Order: sequence, then C-alpha cells, then structure tokens
Amino acid sequence: MIKRLFDFMSAFLGIIILFPFFLIVSFLIKTTSKGPVFYTQKRAGRHAKLFTIIKFRSMFANHGDSNTVTVKGDIRITKFGAFIRKYKIDELPALWNVLIGEMSLVGPRPDLPDYLLLLQGEDKKILNLRPGITGPASLKYANEEQILMHQDDPETYHYEVIFKDKVKINLDYYYNRNLLVDLKLIFATIFRLSYTVKVNKKIRLSPPDVSSKELDFIKKDFNIDWVASFGPHIYNFEQKLSAFSNSFQVAALSSGTASLHLSLILLGVKKGDKVLCSSFTFSASANPIAYVGANPIFIDSEMESWNMCPVLLEKAIKDCVLEGEKPKAIMLVHLYGMPAKMDEIMKISNQYDIPVIEDAAEALGSTYKNQPLGTFGKFGVYSFNGNKIITTSGGGALVCEDKSLVEKAKFLATQARDDKPHYEHSEIGYNYRMSNVCAGIGFGQLEVLEDRILKKRTIKSFYKKELSTIKEISFLEESEGSFSNYWLTTILLDKGSAIDREQLRLHLEKDNIECRPLWKPMHLQPVFKDCKYYVNGISEDLFNRGICLPSGTNMTKKDLERVVNKIKELYEA
Repeated sequence: MIKRLFDFMSAFLGIIILFPFFLIVSFLIKTTSKGPVFYTQKRAGRHAKLFTIIKFRSMFANHGDSNTVTVKGDIRITKFGAFIRKYKIDELPALWNVLIGEMSLVGPRPDLPDYLLLLQGEDKKILNLRPGITGPASLKYANEEQILMHQDDPETYHYEVIFKDKVKINLDYYYNRNLLVDLKLIFATIFRLSYTVKVNKKIRLSPPDVSSKELDFIKKDFNIDWVASFGPHIYNFEQKLSAFSNSFQVAALSSGTASLHLSLILLGVKKGDKVLCSSFTFSASANPIAYVGANPIFIDSEMESWNMCPVLLEKAIKDCVLEGEKPKAIMLVHLYGMPAKMDEIMKISNQYDIPVIEDAAEALGSTYKNQPLGTFGKFGVYSFNGNKIITTSGGGALVCEDKSLVEKAKFLATQARDDKPHYEHSEIGYNYRMSNVCAGIGFGQLEVLEDRILKKRTIKSFYKKELSTIKEISFLEESEGSFSNYWLTTILLDKGSAIDREQLRLHLEKDNIECRPLWKPMHLQPVFKDCKYYVNGISEDLFNRGICLPSGTNMTKKDLERVVNKIKELYEA
C-alpha cells in the first residue's frame, strides 16, 4: 500500500513538473520524423494481465520490421530517437501507466506477452509484481543495445543470456524488495550510477589476422587491372602453397567445399555410389557427397586424435564389400588441425584400393611423421575461410601429386570451357576458381604461416598451463609422430564435472567471449538422418562435453588471461 501511494504521488508530481519538457520532446519528435509522438504496445503486466504501455516514439513510423530486438545503430531508430533512448527519455510517458496503477516506478520491465511462455517454475513469481519503469535488471542492462551490437546473433543472445539473467535479477528483487531498495534504484537511474554493465571487447573464436602487406598486394591488383579470376597472384600463390605441400600440384579454388566437390568428381564418384566420411566434422565435409548424388556412410571417431576410427572404417568397408558394392572414396577429416591415424588408415586404403580425400581444411601446416597433411591421400584439400589459420577472405585449394588431375580440376573450375576461340563446352563446369585479389591476400598470408602456427601452439600451451589446476578439464593432445597447428584449442570436461559445457559457454558469452561446442556429428544431423553410420559413441560424447576456446592469432596476453580468469571464476564459485 505504501509503495502504491509512493508510486501514485511520484507519477502525479512527475507528470506536472515534466509537462513542459514533454512538450519540447513531442515537438522535436514531430519535426524530425513523420509519425505520431507516442508509441503504444501491448505488454504483460501484474498477474500476466495485458496493458498498453505508452512511450515516446523513437523509431521510424511503419518501418515494417517485426523484430523486437534492437541494437545500437539500428536503422529503424531515428537520430533523435537514438538520443532519447540513450538517456531513457522515451520511457517517461509510462509515468501515466504508473499513475493509473498498471506499472510501478521500480520493478521488472514489462515484457511482450510471448516472453511469458519462457518463464518456468519459480521464475513466475515475478509476475506478482507490477512492472516498473526502472529496476535492477534494467539498470544492469541499461546499455543493452550496445551489448547486442557486438553479437553475431542478437536475438539468440538476448534470450539465451540477457533475458535469462534479467529473470534471475528480478527474482532476487522479488525476495528482497522494500521502499529503501526502490529509492536507491530510482536515484541510480536518475544519476546513471554504477549499475550499468561494462561492455568488454568482443573476443572472437578465430577471427582473420591480416596485415598491411596483404593490402599492398590488393592495391597492386587494382593498379594493374588484375581484379579477375586469373592473374599473377594466383600462380604465385599456388607455387608458394606447393612448397608447403610436398611440392604437390595445387589448384587455388573458391572454397574448401568446392575443392572437395571437384575431388569427388575427379574420382568418378556418381549418383548412388558410397563414400565413407568422418562423422565428427563440419557439414562442408559431407555436403559435396550429396552434391554428386552419392550416399555418405559416416564413421565415428577414436579417442586419441578425435578423428576417423580405423577399426570402424574397416568394418564399414567389409560390410559394403559383402553387400557387393565397394565404396568409391574415403573422406577423411583432420579435426581442429590434429592428424588422424594415417598409418592405419592409409594401410586400409591401400589394402582395399579405395582412394582417400584428405579434408585438411583445418590442418594447413600440421604434419604426420614430418609429412604435411593433405599429401597422404589421392587428393588433399585446404580452406582459407576467414576463420582459418591463414585466409584469402574466402577460398580453398586442391592439392594432388598428379599434374593432369590438377589441370583437370582447374578446367572444371573455370566453367569447363573448351580450347576454342568461342565459348564451347563439352562438360559441365563450375565457377570455382579463386580470384587474383584473393590469391594476393593468400600469398601475403603464406609468408607468416609458420609464425601463425607458432602462435596457435603458444595459445594452446598458455591455456593448458593456466587451467592445469582445474582437474575436470583436459586437452586434445598430439600422439607420437603428430604435429598439430592447433587451429582451435579444444577442451573436454570430465563426465563427473559439476560444470557442463553449456554452463561454461554461456558464462563466457556473458563476458563477450565467443566459444563454441565441438562439431555436432554428422550422423546426428537432421539432414543426414537417413544415412548409414558406424558409431561407437565417442563423437557424440565429445560433442556433449567439449568446447572450443578463443584461439585467434591476434589475441593479446590480456585477452588470454581474461578467458582463463572467467573459466576459473566459474569453477571457483
């Protein structure tokens, strides 16, 4: 009763005192953009009863976008709207909602009706409160739009992190509310005290690391009109990459996926054929099999390298042979830069005469018994996507010892144009060739490849040393003869760990640190649900317990310490 009386008197006096200010704001809204002065919307109030909240309009009228999540710099927000949102002036008309008893000065922010479905169990107690113009959660996330601006998926982050955190904060307020707490929150709102959360710099998982040297190559291309799918940088890039690949022939292509696709075509894989593929990988390893109409058979992992299990591989081959159809290829992935068990797998490949395509997209610079990955099988494939150890912004490469096959790949990658003065085509071709500009970036990046490998390995060593006190965390390690570029540092949480993978991921995400679960196995993906598979449970277990930590080569020691400290914070809580 006292709180309601306080709300009524404060709202009544506030409206009277601020009335001239309301008129000025109204005038500026009308003169800076077309549309009404006020914005109204149905919100969920006390006991889930709907009411109409009143705010100053801060967006363009009739923008037509139904997305309710806004970020700083949102194009739907007017210039004056951005100003009044920054200082929460747009919320002042809600004093009328307070005056008539639909809201309170302090309480949980009124959510859209759909959000009521997200409240579970004890969380629903906050519906016993009148929603507030301000509150503890509103203050903590006063710069919510700025936080969301740095997220790859603002809507998901808003629900997974911010909304869930707000519910916890509001539930705490429910149990500890009193008039003194409300007064403190009101003054904190007015004077913008230290309730707002600091927005830390985004630490990304593996961002591109490009220097000015690469930019010089690009400028040179523009100066000499080599902005095309041919030019000197493509040749130079292929020659330099060959030096890292046992002097194999190289075709620079538009992506690693394109390289896998052409590898299958060059092996004669056709509709209805069987291809044995690592299950524990990114979908780009398996998609090209579907491109050619073949049927992937997914093979689970072994625990030592997390790559294809040789025992299951041979079992799958024997079963296929008994069924009268030997597989046409083995799509082998070197996961996170870690070499697979190459001796055993190549022995099986040779015994059954089934060619291997090495998906070394993540493994440029990694070796097995001093031999570069990508040079064991019939074909090797690298990726130069923006998140890889070196990048061409987007690109890939096919490597092979057979020059005629690489020349055929280049032919197919340039729309299979026959050697005629006019455009003539005897085969289906593809637009898969890398551009000269991208090759220029790649040529510059190859010059620092060894430095990047060293930095990736240093990052892994730092994490391992600093997290060694947490016994529930283990790392993927090299086996004898293996040398990994440690493209991403990955950790595995013990089965008995008090913290699960999602708790750790969300904890880091709250601090603007990007990390991701390990790959979800292909045999568990909806798109491949009807495909045959040979499993032992290892990849599914790794997916449930594993996570990738930020591993960018442009990370500073301060960045690394921040990641480590946040992990320790969770385990020491």
